[in-house]
Amino acid sequence: MKISFLKNIGLNDDQKDIAELILGYSALTVLHICIMFIFGWYAFHIGYLIAAVVMVQIFSLPVGFLSVFRKKPLLLRYTLFLFNTCMTYFYTETITKYLAPSRIFCPQFVICLVLTFCLYLFFMAVTGKFSVSVFAANILIGIICISNRIPLDLRGRPLFVSDFTSIGTAMSVSSSYQISYIKFFVIMLIFVLISFYTVMLYKLLGTPNDKFSVFARISGITVIIAVLLVSY
Repeated sequence: MKISFLKNIGLNDDQKDIAELILGYSALTVLHICIMFIFGWYAFHIGYLIAAVVMVQIFSLPVGFLSVFRKKPLLLRYTLFLFNTCMTYFYTETITKYLAPSRIFCPQFVICLVLTFCLYLFFMAVTGKFSVSVFAANILIGIICISNRIPLDLRGRPLFVSDFTSIGTAMSVSSSYQISYIKFFVIMLIFVLISFYTVMLYKLLGTPNDKFSVFARISGITVIIAVLLVSY
């Protein structure tokens, strides 16, 4: 992946590769919005597209061009976890039509972001590897997103925990529902691409050690328990 105009702005080869990945995040966000329009799932103002691309730049540019992240790999990993949290949450909320101005700065919005971030901490604690944590968390979020989309199409509401107690009824109702495998394949592809870009960005920043320390993993479990207690 080589972008010609990057050759003329004074970046070295390493920075060019990082900048290309950052532009890839932005292109993926624009692609996501276009897909939502095509599927008829997009229901809010174009200003959210601008906000999403700006969010990509805010979280990506410091990672690519501040040397402090090269010296502190753990800080880099948590920053990329936070970046993925914001990206996947934005995608999930747009697909399920639940992102609205009134929900952006409310307490529930913050809690959902923190709980999403805890998914990355959970896989970090279980696997101890950054790349596996990113792929596992993003794919799980994609599955949850699709699981929410189906009952929204069927009943006009997202998936509830109580739905698992009536799975037999749900299966009989869903037999008349035509599942669009293409739509859901595209959704999962977006989440997989986010994971791939993140792992590539992490490797480009010169941090060959992919493993978390035992202290980091225990700290992650501690944070998860604390967040669950407070959010409950």
